Amino acid sequence: MANKQKGEAPLFIGGQTRSLKFTMNSIAELEDELGLSVDDFEHATGFKAIRGFIWAGLLHTNPKLKIEQVGVWFDQAADESDIVEFRESCTEAVRRAFLLYSGIDPDAEEVEAKPPEGELKEVSGAGK
Repeated sequence: MANKQKGEAPLFIGGQTRSLKFTMNSIAELEDELGLSVDDFEHATGFKAIRGFIWAGLLHTNPKLKIEQVGVWFDQAADESDIVEFRESCTEAVRRAFLLYSGIDPDAEEVEAKPPEGELKEVSGAGK
């Protein structure tokens, strides 16, 4: 079961509910797979990208998972709504990962994009 507090998002694929989670290693693997920098992920919208995001998000539970297996699960998807769900789950898991890495609670009612003017947000280890 996906633990949202740890940045995970649930996804039903391959006949079972799995947990998507993006770690630094899986994000680096995804950059290699897509040939894109993390800054360009928002422009990755095709089937190759969706397959890659799901694969990378599942590596934390199965480091030997082959990207082709995710493609097989895609083929087993019943209809277009499954693909939409895949994209939404990937988007949620990526959002949670980046908020957690930024020290922000992804479940906060309103996530602030930047500190209010005149206020500096303390960063651990800064100035040391």
